[in-house]
Amino acid sequence: MQLLVSVRNASEAIVAARSGADIIDVKEPEQGALGFAGWDVVASVARTVGHPVVVSAAMGEYSEWLADGDDCQKCVHHVDNLQFVKLGLAGAISEALDDCQSRWDADWNVARRRVEHCLSLNETRVGWVAVAYADAKSAKSPSPTSVLTAAIAAGCRILLIDTYHKDGRTTLGWLSESELILLRSRSNEAGLGFALAGQLTEQHLSSVERIKPDIFAVRGAVCESDRRSSISADKVESLKRSLEAFG
Repeated sequence: MQLLVSVRNASEAIVAARSGADIIDVKEPEQGALGFAGWDVVASVARTVGHPVVVSAAMGEYSEWLADGDDCQKCVHHVDNLQFVKLGLAGAISEALDDCQSRWDADWNVARRRVEHCLSLNETRVGWVAVAYADAKSAKSPSPTSVLTAAIAAGCRILLIDTYHKDGRTTLGWLSESELILLRSRSNEAGLGFALAGQLTEQHLSSVERIKPDIFAVRGAVCESDRRSSISADKVESLKRSLEAFG
């Protein structure tokens, strides 16, 4: 099981990588669940960390890329060593519509193409992480099952389960272990990795061990106090040791 640590800058990335993180994920917690830290920050982290640590980046919510229109054409920063990107789907399901694939995945694909175009200007190729929010109803996002179906069709590499609202309620407060095990199983059968996040900490590791995600993703669990504070090397090391004990 790999450990993913979300960082907001290159300094935090160095601490996380040296403390045992397998994947460094760039995001800005002040901007939401998948807050985009900006191309300069993403490029700085990717350049600083280098190989063999994997680098991913949160691109915000899909609607932000739809609203920006052609703004992505202005991206000129070269981003080397960036392996994965992801977009959230908050707001994709209106109260007047049900969770129908055709009603939202077209816009999601438009947003993904805009991200890809921005990256292709820099001759960068990355894999997609499809994000499903455990608190889908309150986030007005597609259900995890619907996101998985779309992820398989789109050729995504990983399915990530996260929480949109960072209010203390974890993924396990929204989805049962059995539901998450089924999602992991279906993801793996389709050739996707399965990542588990959503305000989980060391106290949830017994559930994590039973769910068996390929990737355990954290930020707040390894910060000095809350998710807006700095990364703690001791907490990253402790969590890494606990994951390695799973065998």
